[in-house]
Amino acid sequence: RTDFDLLLLDNELHDCTGLQLLSHARRQPHHQHTPIILLSVRDCAGEALQAGADAFLRKPNNIVEILDTVRRLLDARPVPHAIADRPKN
Repeated sequence: RTDFDLLLLDNELHDCTGLQLLSHARRQPHHQHTPIILLSVRDCAGEALQAGADAFLRKPNNIVEILDTVRRLLDARPVPHAIADRPKN
């Protein structure tokens, strides 16, 4: 098992689509709350969001748009209990 802070998936993969990988990731208990961004040249935003993506970006896109989306999703994550319960100095 591998934990990730965020998954950035391209829909155009060799062995499967990003949508398939997205659906598979969402079925895994340890990835149910992992932020996932799907990138695609196709206009499949509805499919991506329905499959569980937190964001969809249409390619081509610029790095600023990607980084802004990554920051927004990482900032919105809940703080893990182990960190939240730690006494403050």
